[in-house]
Amino acid sequence: MDFDSISRQLMEIAQTLEDGNVQSIIRTIESYKSQDSFNLVVLGEFKRGKSSLINSLLMRDLLPTDVLPTTAILHIIRYSEREYGVVEFIDGRKEEFELNKEFLERFKADAGQDLENIKSINLYCNCDILKDGVVIIDTPGVNDISQMRLEITKEILPYCDAAIFLLDAAAPVTKSEADFLLTQVLSHKIDNILFVISKIDRLDEDEREDAIFGAKKRLQGLLNKEVNVIPYSARKAIEFGKRGDTYQDKENLMVQLEQLKQKAQTEKMERIVARLKVCINLLKEKVEYFERLMSYDANKLKAYEFELSNKIEESKLKFETLMQNIDSIGKRAAIAMFDQHFERFYKKFKDQVKIEIKQQSNVERYVKQILPVRIERELKVFSEQEGEVLHKYLLKFSEHVANEYKKHFGIDMLIDRKMFAFELQSYEADMPKSSNNLDEVFKTYLPYLLGAVVGSFFMPGIGTIIGGVGAKLATDIFSRQREDAIRDFIINNLDYLLQDALSEYRRNAINTIESLFMDLKNTVRTYHENNTTQIVNNLKKMLNYSDSSKEELEKRKANIKNIKDKLLSLEADLQKVYA
Repeated sequence: MDFDSISRQLMEIAQTLEDGNVQSIIRTIESYKSQDSFNLVVLGEFKRGKSSLINSLLMRDLLPTDVLPTTAILHIIRYSEREYGVVEFIDGRKEEFELNKEFLERFKADAGQDLENIKSINLYCNCDILKDGVVIIDTPGVNDISQMRLEITKEILPYCDAAIFLLDAAAPVTKSEADFLLTQVLSHKIDNILFVISKIDRLDEDEREDAIFGAKKRLQGLLNKEVNVIPYSARKAIEFGKRGDTYQDKENLMVQLEQLKQKAQTEKMERIVARLKVCINLLKEKVEYFERLMSYDANKLKAYEFELSNKIEESKLKFETLMQNIDSIGKRAAIAMFDQHFERFYKKFKDQVKIEIKQQSNVERYVKQILPVRIERELKVFSEQEGEVLHKYLLKFSEHVANEYKKHFGIDMLIDRKMFAFELQSYEADMPKSSNNLDEVFKTYLPYLLGAVVGSFFMPGIGTIIGGVGAKLATDIFSRQREDAIRDFIINNLDYLLQDALSEYRRNAINTIESLFMDLKNTVRTYHENNTTQIVNNLKKMLNYSDSSKEELEKRKANIKNIKDKLLSLEADLQKVYA
């Protein structure tokens, strides 16, 4: 018995019982299972050797490499027996081309073409490393002066399973690399990043060890945790590969990648098992519902039909009140909580900036170059902390909604549940367990992980806004001759300087909160409508059954009993498969 077999049999039972909710969940599972890819993104400043490293993994000279920055847009490399490439444009157009290096040269950063209308270049290669679902993503340099290229790199990060971050053997962990790691990479993603010192063959043995030690020490101080650093030479990897020899540094890199791949697959299996358990529990409750109805005689069923009809009419106003309360109580409290925390953050940050300005010998440099990075860094920390708070709040509030729903619609209409399909391990112990099925629906239809919440809050490129503010003030402020006059003016007008960027951040955060609660309402409404329709249809079916012969009724009861036994068997099989 495997996951496919269990999923298929559950779908058959759901179709037999006409349970639309379970059928939708199983379709979601099937779609999720079909996405059998391991997304590996390669990051680093320009000329760190990203394209060369990828060529060495593919063992072919495919991506252009040069002394100038070459990768201007995302290159997404997947497996295919037939080799070809596809240029995907922002407007949805696609152009297929023959896969060769000469064609790809047209899309280099210095090629002179207008690349802003191109979304990505998809390369389909017959390479061993790609055969098991590995997808390699080549990105522009993280310190590339083209803002378009930088934003592309930032936006891909939340969706990668793992990343290789390339450092230079001669100067590991530069300021721009440190800023990128601190402002753009979420803290819970650090464990999925492999730090690789490229071009290690340029150093002798002593220099090699010094470079590795220095990079580890710098990264540990930067990230407050120990990280592994892997030395690597793309040139040696290709040379050894052509001779059929083992290049140990490449072997070490491949072992680390395989471990991250196994970790991603394990997490995926855990999510599939969790959803299949939801389906089994829903179907078991549906069977119990049928068993109760089958125990009623025709008169009792007709009385129940009348009662149910009245209850549904009465419940319409109650349901709309519940929807309003999600906004008036839940959303309003979440926004108020965020505003309170943001106000404290803003005041503390502003006081820190005032102190820093007073200590600066060059205020113009601080405002134009240092302050934008400080804002990005502080907002990133605040965003992650606030994301955790919002995550916990949404978990608790969704449980409250599920309990309220059960309390007001308890005529077999309710099944309870618990939000956030796959909450992070660290929060599971904090949350009380619930048998509420609506919570389980939340889990399936609102799959917001902590990272997604934080990622929604974080606004990439906020430094650009601050940079714009600095430029706007340049004429008014920095044309002044005396440094102390500039300093006093900046301090007195600090709110004006900061508010442009921070108020934009707040607007984005509030929009995120509102969209989360809109999704919550849509989920509850869909569940309620589906559940009500199914209950009415099931009752009508049972009324038809009541007109059947005793023999026919016993046959139907036997069918329900068989389904119940089958569900118990599938539940046991699921435990065995996952174990």
